[in-house]
Amino acid sequence: MKQLLASLFVLFVVVQVKSQEKQIFTKSVQLEALIPFIVNTYNAKRERSKYHKITFLVPISSVDNIDRNMVIVKQSFRLLSSRLQENDRITLVGYSAINGILVNNKSPKALNEILLVLNDVKSNISRIYKDGIQLGYDLSENTYDDDAINSLVMIRASNSSIAIKKTNSNKKVKKEKKKSSSVVWMTLIGLAPEIISALKN
Repeated sequence: MKQLLASLFVLFVVVQVKSQEKQIFTKSVQLEALIPFIVNTYNAKRERSKYHKITFLVPISSVDNIDRNMVIVKQSFRLLSSRLQENDRITLVGYSAINGILVNNKSPKALNEILLVLNDVKSNISRIYKDGIQLGYDLSENTYDDDAINSLVMIRASNSSIAIKKTNSNKKVKKEKKKSSSVVWMTLIGLAPEIISALKN
């Protein structure tokens, strides 16, 4: 157990170092805490010299995408739309049951378009990936902008285990080089606050 925690901590440090090189702020948020997180983190009235460029990792718990989690996600993005500005940009990447780009570099004010995508995830992803979490990190790094406040927010599903279902989609699966498995990344991000707390003690 100690060896596992040590390995996870090392991986977490590597992620943090890579993020800090490009000043990408990373945060893991439980789904139930997403709305308070948005209220406390984003405020359209707050003066800032840079625009927000945020990548959200969104848990997709079923291929059909009909669950309580998605209701909370949609309400959260309605709130976010009112708290960000027109020139801010958000990207939504789905992970778990479906891995792919949901919304790419859109203004949060394009709320109707964002909600339409979230209403029917399966039909709105043009390409299915093997690893949505890694895809989110890659997008954040590859589209990094010095003139923006770059951040990545992983939304963790309220249910601890997300069932990954196979889809009969004929869409092309991009062959990508995996730096690590989704399970490791999800475990790492989920345990990161507890690891840091343990180290402080």
